[in-house]
Amino acid sequence: MGPFKLTDIDLNQSSTKFVMPTKRDLNRIKELKVEIPFYGELSTSESKEKESYKRLVIDLKKELETLEQKVGNKK
Repeated sequence: MGPFKLTDIDLNQSSTKFVMPTKRDLNRIKELKVEIPFYGELSTSESKEKESYKRLVIDLKKELETLEQKVGNKK
């Protein structure tokens, strides 16, 4: 195998340190930062879809948090 022996822990740690953030991830973060306030406004409106927008905002915030952590780990 060579001079280095990687354990599972080594593989898990190194997999997030040496990869550059993808352009797709960065673009999605920008999109989410625009979409969340937009749908947030709709979730407080008198719309029939108010609950759907609330759930959507929660999901979008989770996606944003995950992407920011992913990108933060890659920097």
